[in-house]
Amino acid sequence: MDKTLFAMQQHYIIKKQQNFFISHGANINEKDKDGKTALHIAAEKDHKETAELLNSHGANINEKDNNGQTALRYATTLYNKETAELLISHGANINEKDKDGKTALHIAAEKDHKETAELLNSHGANINEKDNNGQTALRYATTLYNKETAELLISHGANINDKDKDWKTVLHHAALINSKEIVNLLILHGANINEKDQDGKTALHYAAYYNSKETAELLISYGANINEKDKDGQTALRYATTLYNKETAELLISHGANINEKDKDGKTALHIAAEKDHKETAELLNSHGANINEKDNNGQTALRYATTLYNKETAELLISHGA
Repeated sequence: MDKTLFAMQQHYIIKKQQNFFISHGANINEKDKDGKTALHIAAEKDHKETAELLNSHGANINEKDNNGQTALRYATTLYNKETAELLISHGANINEKDKDGKTALHIAAEKDHKETAELLNSHGANINEKDNNGQTALRYATTLYNKETAELLISHGANINDKDKDWKTVLHHAALINSKEIVNLLILHGANINEKDQDGKTALHYAAYYNSKETAELLISYGANINEKDKDGQTALRYATTLYNKETAELLISHGANINEKDKDGKTALHIAAEKDHKETAELLNSHGANINEKDNNGQTALRYATTLYNKETAELLISHGA
């Protein structure tokens, strides 16, 4: 038998069986061990006609499985556009959340499904909806380098300066993963470059912490406050020097970072370099005019930290520079 004819015959038989079971009282919303109904399966497998049949016989279109996922969620996650459109036309709740508080739009952004995101937005998806961690769809798109989807979300009104539960904006996250393109996109669309999270850190702090030199340079070019302090009184330079991020530290210094800036304990970057035995960092700081005899709140100098902690080479360096 011709394969196409066989497939058509099988399709006819299956459809006839489905109608038979439904007409004889089959529970259309019966769930399996995973909490899925027949409609979940139809959406997952992209069986549009089956979904249509089930809906016409009263299937609960917004029924959730054990993970809190609806049929629409399956259709959108798996690029099943036609089935998704069908479900939406029958009243599927676009903004329904799963157990993690994610909507279909969160997943579209996470998976970089630009067309799905467009479909959801065109039908009224809440573009700034947050999941249980306070993350929006834009946050997922930017964190995962999904630039085109991020641009789409921004064009539909995504709040660029929205904060998650740690008060971080998408710019903070883009900076900490060194996504220069995304950082540029966000700034061009109005991201607050000096916005602080709950620890008082700006995007520049994160770029320095993670040694994201190119991103740091971009942030500085757009006017990031190079000497901004976090809640512990630490600047971007302090993070760069503490973590051996020499190139980023040199960049910050070349753009006017204050080498002798103190944290809440009165320590400068040189105190930390001596304490951590970062000889090269201490050399870098000294070569750019660090105050070698500066004291912290306890009256300790960098040399005191180096000697107390048996950091002989760093101590010798400090002495050679006039400590």
